Amino acid sequence: MAFNIADFKSTIEKHGGPGKNNLFEVSLTSPKALWSDERFGNTDVKFFCKTATLPGISLSVFDYRPTNIEMPQSIPYALNHEQLECVFIVDDNHDVYRYFHRWMQEIVNYNTDGHSPESINPNSRSGAYQYPYELGYKKDYAQTMTVRKYSKYQPTPSALNSYVCTLQGVYPTSIGSTTMSWEDDSYTTLSVSFSYSSIIMSGVQANVTV
Repeated sequence: MAFNIADFKSTIEKHGGPGKNNLFEVSLTSPKALWSDERFGNTDVKFFCKTATLPGISLSVFDYRPTNIEMPQSIPYALNHEQLECVFIVDDNHDVYRYFHRWMQEIVNYNTDGHSPESINPNSRSGAYQYPYELGYKKDYAQTMTVRKYSKYQPTPSALNSYVCTLQGVYPTSIGSTTMSWEDDSYTTLSVSFSYSSIIMSGVQANVTV
């Protein structure tokens, strides 16, 4: 049977047409220690997120042979989650730098100048001091992040059609470096990798019957 371009186009359009990668939004809650900093907060983060990678889901498998002569079968035994990768535009006031570097300090106080009061982090939720190289408690720095991919189609003028990925227990595991050059006049970006404890996709079922 010959390929019919009209059938192809009508089938794609029946499902809303091709999705657009630039229709997205990333929002997250901030650790309590950052609440007092009014220069940059929850409402500002989504406007500075330039790119975001929706995490993939993969299975770890092992090969199983019912008998020695049959083809091996792949049996899943564990669920794997990829890290969430984001790139943020750095503002000229350096508030994006300050936000993520301060968040990282809640995880481990990397200020090693133990001879000054500035080397001690007093802003953890527990109220206790965090000395150089001391790790914080996950309940104090882990937060919630939501990644929304929007559609061009809106059911009603007030409703936005979106696919939502909600991540719990989120915290940065890596803050990228910045290469500066006198010959480069482009805006500065910052790459941040996030780990998380659980992931919920809006397309999954609430209850699965076996």
